[in-house]
Order: sequence, then C-alpha cells, then structure tokens
Amino acid sequence: MAVDNLHTVMNISKKWEKLLDTVNSMKDGATKSLIPDVRDVVTHTAMVSDVSKEIKSLKTQLDVQLMSDETTTFETKREEFFGQLKKSISKLKEIDAKLQDVLPTPVNAKESEENLIVKAKKIGKQLLDTTSKPELNQVDFNHFRKYYEHLIAFDKHLSLPNVEIQSTVDTSKAQVFEKVTSFCKEFANAGKDLGKAAEMLVIVKSFAENLSMFDSQINTDIDEALKKSKEKHGAKYITDLSMRLQTTDI
Repeated sequence: MAVDNLHTVMNISKKWEKLLDTVNSMKDGATKSLIPDVRDVVTHTAMVSDVSKEIKSLKTQLDVQLMSDETTTFETKREEFFGQLKKSISKLKEIDAKLQDVLPTPVNAKESEENLIVKAKKIGKQLLDTTSKPELNQVDFNHFRKYYEHLIAFDKHLSLPNVEIQSTVDTSKAQVFEKVTSFCKEFANAGKDLGKAAEMLVIVKSFAENLSMFDSQINTDIDEALKKSKEKHGAKYITDLSMRLQTTDI
C-alpha cells in the first residue's frame, strides 16, 4: 500500500479501534453473527506493529558496511547494492515524513542518513590518504580502485548532502595525474639513459594498467612523451628503448 493511503487508513482505524475491540469482545447471540465480518479487519495496533517492523527492517538494511569483497569484485553487485540502499533510505524518509504523526515513536530517518554520510566520508579520506603517498604500489592501486569505484556508485545512487564526493574524486584524480606528469618529466629528463627512461616508462604504464578509469588519458600522456623523445633523440632511441623494455614486465 502506498504510504499516503496507509496514512489515511491508519487515521481511520485509530478512530474506530475502540469500537472494533468492543465488537470483537462480544460473544452473545445477538452480535455473534456480526463477529465474522469484523474479526478479519486489521486493527490500528496491528498496523502500527507492521509499520514498526518495516522501519526496523529498513534501518537494518541501511546499517551496513559500504564495501565488501563482492561489491569490490563485481560492478553489477556494487550497482545493485547501492541501488537497494537508495530504495531503503527513500522509503524510510517517506515513512518518516508521512507517518510520523500516526506512529508512537520517532522514525528518525535522519540518523540512518547521517550514518551513511559518515561511512562515505571515511572512504573519501581513505582514498585521499592513498593518493597522497609519494609512490603507489600494487596494494595502493587496488585500494584506490576500491575506494574510488564505491564513492562513484554511492554518489550516483544516493547523492546525500554534505559528502562532497565529486570534490573528493576530482582531488584524487588530480593527485594521480600529478604523479603521472612527474614521472613523464623524469622520463624526458633521463635523456639517453635508457635504463632510467625505461624505469620511468614502466612506472607510468603501471598507472594506466591499474587505474582503468584513467587509462585512456594516461596512455595519451605516454604517447606524447614518446613522440617528444623520438623528435629529440631520433627513431633509433625509441627502438633501443623498446628493446630495453622487452626485458621488463611492461
């Protein structure tokens, strides 16, 4: 039943609850024939109980960790998870807004919303702590993807206030490309030191391979760096660099 309709029904049932209780308690012959007609009517107390159970269920669904192995590994599971969170918080907020005056205790949907915001902000901090490191290893790349992708999904489905997710992911991206730019400069400054140049190129390439959300732009930066090196040192330099790279994991 729609929440608006439920509000109307609960108001009506509250008005007639005492009479309904009285009729249900009658056992004499004069009223016995009426009893089957009203015994199946849902009482106001039962309605309140059912709504309270629904509220408890929704709050339980919202009181979860925002990241799991499943949502980290599978994009579809991640989208489903945050999509369900959106449905749950929306339903709880609707009940809070429309049924509060007919319920005996506060719904307090704001508390559940604020708990989600706190958890999202924690992930945002973890993301920026990762990108603030001078260098990123494989574990850092894995963490970055995990935090970044969950924040993107959170923002897509929930868009809760005061989280500033877009600002956080933009900052993390900027920090990643600061590193990419720095390593590209070191590659350019390596000159004819093929060992150093190959080392820097491998590092930059690792960013593209591990951060697929940025791989197109990073690969463009790599191509531009190689183009400039070819113009500066000649085609043989690129050939020699390619041979050196064959001995690496790139």
